[in-house]
Amino acid sequence: MKKTLGALGILAILALGWYLFLKPNNYTVRFKAKTSPGTAYEMAKFWNNKLVSDSIKAKITSEDAFSSLTQQLQLGDSVIDFTWKFSSENDSITKIVLHVNDEANSIKNKLDVLTGNSAIKKIALSKAKAYKGLLESHLEDIRVTLLGENETTPEQTVAYVSLEGPVHSKAFGMMEYYNLLSDFVATHNLVSKGVPFVEVTNWDLKTSNIQYDFCFPIANTDSLPESGTIKFKKVGAKKALKAKYNGNYKTSDRGWYFLYEYAKKRGLAFKPTPIEYFYNNPNYGGDELNWKAEVYLPLE
Repeated sequence: MKKTLGALGILAILALGWYLFLKPNNYTVRFKAKTSPGTAYEMAKFWNNKLVSDSIKAKITSEDAFSSLTQQLQLGDSVIDFTWKFSSENDSITKIVLHVNDEANSIKNKLDVLTGNSAIKKIALSKAKAYKGLLESHLEDIRVTLLGENETTPEQTVAYVSLEGPVHSKAFGMMEYYNLLSDFVATHNLVSKGVPFVEVTNWDLKTSNIQYDFCFPIANTDSLPESGTIKFKKVGAKKALKAKYNGNYKTSDRGWYFLYEYAKKRGLAFKPTPIEYFYNNPNYGGDELNWKAEVYLPLE
């Protein structure tokens, strides 16, 4: 009996020592969201920017696209690290884990958690709740639906402009050049043959920057007018995964993240060059959940 109690005592001391001195964070919050890891990850970055706009000192110190990011907040006299982890439970659910650590007060915080009088716990739960509310509000405004695993993108001749910038600026680039392209097609009596679309030519996952062509499909013609900004090309057919996105086109990349995770979980080789077809004109307004885009992720 004494040996058993002694062994249990040693284990308790070792466990307490690990908890106080080796455990890498002060408090952890876990929850789930009905979305893809990519969308949850992007909304964590958006939330960080929102904090900054509210005059809170916040910065992202490290990130791994769609999987994790570490955010540093200065709250009063404390500098606190928030490490977010995102992983897919299935095609519709993402597990989100938030590790919170105040390195300068780590042992005190851990002891406070044990005694039930923890400031770090209140901070962790408060910030997790704020982020979760922002994410859930966003998810109410969008829908992503898988349409097919073995689809083919259309083969088309297009007039296009080449653009680049952060993923979140894509819609602004389209708005800036929409009238230029549509007026060019009308002025030169070119025949429109479909809805406008974006073909991503390069997607840097580390920086979230893209290079893309904003395209207007036109009928084949023997003679095409020359232009410095507007160019012409043929877009070949590609085998691809296909999804439908409903919502504001500013966040249509949520369809990319859904297909990216879908392909990854099934071991499908793909090219990080999404293509999006837009079926509504945002200038006409209306319920954004009725705006439709078809999103393709080309397969190898």
